[in-house]
Amino acid sequence: MYGPCQEYHSGEVAGVVADGADLAAGCPAVAAGYLSLTEAELRDRGDLKVRWFEDGSELCLLFEPEDPAGRHDTLRGTVKGLGRAPLPR
Repeated sequence: MYGPCQEYHSGEVAGVVADGADLAAGCPAVAAGYLSLTEAELRDRGDLKVRWFEDGSELCLLFEPEDPAGRHDTLRGTVKGLGRAPLPR
């Protein structure tokens, strides 16, 4: 599941929320901070989405949604600090 960002991948762990925090409220803020964006700017990107595990962990993820052809593993390089720049491919 985890590998180097230099290899093709579809998502990254953006960080964690505080123990017991609401993931739906906290993960967008964590992910936006990882990208150096505001939450509104992250929502406007459209090419990255936020999700989290429902297994009791506090991990927040950024992932690339599938394109119309079903591809979703085209990131190559980290998205950390990406801001408004294009996705690394």
